Amino acid sequence: MVMLEAIGKAAMLEQFAEEAAELAQAALKAARIERGENPTPVTKEEAEKHLIEGYTDVRQCATELGLMVDYDQIMRKERRFCDRISAWNSSKLKENISSENKDIPEAQKPKKILHRKQRYGTPWLCPVCEADQVKVEFFNTDGSPVKEKFTYCWKCGQKLDWGDIVN
Repeated sequence: MVMLEAIGKAAMLEQFAEEAAELAQAALKAARIERGENPTPVTKEEAEKHLIEGYTDVRQCATELGLMVDYDQIMRKERRFCDRISAWNSSKLKENISSENKDIPEAQKPKKILHRKQRYGTPWLCPVCEADQVKVEFFNTDGSPVKEKFTYCWKCGQKLDWGDIVN
């Protein structure tokens, strides 16, 4: 909290907002490069460096301000997102894939979640891209057991099987 003590809370909040705006710009630039539709002189490596720098600056400001991550909110958001992805994937599968002549895309075939202790982050990883995953608790509103325990990786979209890990 060295910075906060030196410049005060109001200035720290202003710096936080400025750093967040720079992070947003870095993310937009990286998206342009990723999509390849709107040319930019920035290389992919430079864009990733700027993205990491921006995220680090935002994280530093948040730490200085004593902001904590709300992991319950992350889980709720992931559930909502997974529900939307599941509904979207279902509609796309119905539109694009006939079960008689095409296989289900590889990313839609559930793969067991990896469990590996790490120095940082969660021990649950996507088996395809190894992105950290938030542990999920599965339940039905009526309290009955859940038969299928699946989510989707936030980074690559792989369907994840949590069957032996949770509950």
